Amino acid sequence: MVPSHRSASQLWAIARRKLFTRREPRSSEHDSPQHRSFNSVSSSSFSEHTDGFYKYSLEVLQQSDEEYRDTVESMGLRSSDSTGMSYTSARTAPAEFPFSPYAVGAVEWNSVTGYLKNLDDAQGYDVSSWRNSVLAVYVKVYTVAKVVFMCFIHYGVEGGLMVCIRDAEDAIASKKIAPLVECVEKLYHALYARLMMELVMVDLCSCFSIEVTRVSSHNNFMLPEPRHLYNIFLTCKQILDSPTVCKIFNKESVRNYQATLVHRAVTKVNSMPFALDDLIGYRRFTLGIIDNPDSSFRQKWAGSALIYHMPPPKVLIIHSERYMSFTPRNTYQFMIPQQPLPFIQRHNVDPAFTERARTSDHRQAALAMLEGKTVGVLRNQGTMQQLIEYAKRRKCVCQSACSCGQDCTQDPDRLCPCAEWNMILLLSQVNANRGTLGIRDRCTVLSKAVFQELSSIREDVDVFVIGLALNRAVRIFGEEMQKELFAGII
Repeated sequence: MVPSHRSASQLWAIARRKLFTRREPRSSEHDSPQHRSFNSVSSSSFSEHTDGFYKYSLEVLQQSDEEYRDTVESMGLRSSDSTGMSYTSARTAPAEFPFSPYAVGAVEWNSVTGYLKNLDDAQGYDVSSWRNSVLAVYVKVYTVAKVVFMCFIHYGVEGGLMVCIRDAEDAIASKKIAPLVECVEKLYHALYARLMMELVMVDLCSCFSIEVTRVSSHNNFMLPEPRHLYNIFLTCKQILDSPTVCKIFNKESVRNYQATLVHRAVTKVNSMPFALDDLIGYRRFTLGIIDNPDSSFRQKWAGSALIYHMPPPKVLIIHSERYMSFTPRNTYQFMIPQQPLPFIQRHNVDPAFTERARTSDHRQAALAMLEGKTVGVLRNQGTMQQLIEYAKRRKCVCQSACSCGQDCTQDPDRLCPCAEWNMILLLSQVNANRGTLGIRDRCTVLSKAVFQELSSIREDVDVFVIGLALNRAVRIFGEEMQKELFAGII
């Protein structure tokens, strides 16, 4: 029996324990990064966990841990048990390791500091946490690069990114962290320089309006309007500008890349004949905008404070008019691997099944109209496998922001023009294995699907929707990297 009587000191001790509860570090079941050694701060130095500075330090460490895990998981790279070390265990790591997650331009991740060499030469330490932080940034930069380069292919624009992309794809197979960081830095600055130049070109092209509606069909993909393409590029730039991707921006490196691109473009344009008057008057119209210092275009892009330095008007005009194209260039098909997709051919299907499916399609379309939805939104309430079955019959499974939504709802028998890219993205999410294609070809096929998805978004929809689609693309690309990791290739 425990005596019911307690002394005043005992009661005060109980009250103190209830008011000042002991703050424990994050449970080991949660992942947390190991950034830097904390040997100088021994836990044995504190006899009581009620010390104010100790509790504050733990809060800071836990908050940094949560931000790091959110960054990694948003890239589609989830830390495993082997990489999810708490900061308590991280105190045993050498102090010569980087003390924060990787970001482009971070000083501690520069090869000059020697931290990268210490990571690659580490013996007896688990450096997977640092490697995962590099992979998190790698996936974002690589995804944007592949999508932007796929856009260039569709428009017949000379990318100038192929070498950097190939180097990054080769570096991912390396067990070393330093080569991966070097390739990410090069790809980032080359991509940023080219993206800024193309933003200017597309913005100039969008000033010239042609009142022609672009409508895609199931066998004829139409390129987006210049203004919509500008929003796609702008969203890609915002991803690159994120502080989790780039910590210190190297203006000189970007300007050097741009100077090389402009010099190459000027040399090529000067060797070509140039006629100011064209069939629709685009060249003379845009020349008037470029020469007018008061135009909104000049005020936006001309200035010594900007990263971008405008090339000669002739280069701007010739390069910008490429974005007036309606249909993809024929050459793009030869640069993208062919992936067989399990579409159902109508002549191979039982007529009774076709009739039942047709009746179900009409009922779903009627229900969607009654509820004020698109039929794709209604179908997205089902399972992933059900969505794949709809896509096999080329039926709409798009969200309401897609330009095909209303047409597919009003005409249930219509073959959805987005069936191909929907099928590619759906299959990539349900397949746990790598398939027959290598990582490079798989990501090329995925980048085509992502670009077509972005192009299919309605122009009256907020740019935020484009950002959501790109974030999903980053997650899917990250899952493809994980498949390679689990297969033991990387």
